[in-house]
Amino acid sequence: MSLIKPLKILADSTHGDQYFTQRFCYDEFQHPDSEIDVDQKYIFKNYGECIRHEKPINLQHFISRVTEPLFSFFMDGSRRTYKIGDIGYKHRIYPIFIGQIGVACSHRLSPSKMQVERIENRLIIAVPSSANAEGDPVNDKFCQDICEKINNESSLMRHNIKISKVITYPEKADIDYSNLAISSLHEEMLDMEKEFVNWLTRDKRLLEPSKRLIKDGSVEYQRSKRGNYGDISRLRSNYQYVVGVSKKFNPEKCVDIKGKPKASDLAKLPLFYRTPAFKFRSTRASGEDGEIYISAWYVRIRDIKYTESPFDGIVKIERILVSDAEIDNGLDSEEVDAISANIILERNPTCFGNDTRWANHLYPIYLTECCLKYKRLSDAIILNIL
Repeated sequence: MSLIKPLKILADSTHGDQYFTQRFCYDEFQHPDSEIDVDQKYIFKNYGECIRHEKPINLQHFISRVTEPLFSFFMDGSRRTYKIGDIGYKHRIYPIFIGQIGVACSHRLSPSKMQVERIENRLIIAVPSSANAEGDPVNDKFCQDICEKINNESSLMRHNIKISKVITYPEKADIDYSNLAISSLHEEMLDMEKEFVNWLTRDKRLLEPSKRLIKDGSVEYQRSKRGNYGDISRLRSNYQYVVGVSKKFNPEKCVDIKGKPKASDLAKLPLFYRTPAFKFRSTRASGEDGEIYISAWYVRIRDIKYTESPFDGIVKIERILVSDAEIDNGLDSEEVDAISANIILERNPTCFGNDTRWANHLYPIYLTECCLKYKRLSDAIILNIL
């Protein structure tokens, strides 16, 4: 049997006109989050902890009291996107993207030993909704049939590589098709992260008060119709022992309890201090099971004299409020202090020089990220076999 390129199978199966254009990794030309991380307008609502702190809190005392680590699991997700061609439908030319979507979760067994608990990489092709001649923008059978045909008849068989999924991206006026494709692939990565958390909590029951999970990035997942875990309000209970730690954030979103910007105060936050926790209702994450409230605060984990900007060395910490008591009163301030102290202790040793984000890195997250990158297919393979 003669094996042909996946892109030709896609064009022939959807009656599109294939155009041979330059293939490239999109992330090499544009920051992978530039079209995704749009500044959100938070609605701040009261304090996010039971003690009404008015000033930053010194954590030195709480650090000295830590005898056993609070966190045993660490999760990182990544996506790498590639433009692999163009196909014409209905007198329009659409880019075809493939995303290499990955999530890794590591488990610290002892102070000197970590292992990968679960790691997956998936190849997902994003095509325009116009590729489906029946006009249904979300058609699982259409996508499944195309995926099976590519896996069973294309040259990928020779390399023992399979496409995990074919998805359609929407077509919206005045929005670049490439950005729409990448946003759709990004949603697939976020759904995969939520799948991993569900696996840790409900399937394996590995998370508990003394064995928590640090997730790299925000836990404010936007509600999505894509994937199996699109509505975070239905998964709220999964996140009782999960905190999100963001290495980058918009400092203008750091506000006092009255909603006034406190960026300058944040820049002056002393080493090993945290801000008071604030509570906000997420306008992005709320779903069919109700509103989502999040408690968030900032901690300085690096001395400002060693960093390149005033906000380097500061991380933003988030925790979804699960119970009614937490939503009404905020987190127990002792829990906020314990989480903050443990995150400070996760920062060493540094990975200085290996990454421009070194000042905001937590070392177990950095190791998890390295494992995920190591398992990823190279750009050359992706761009040449498709």
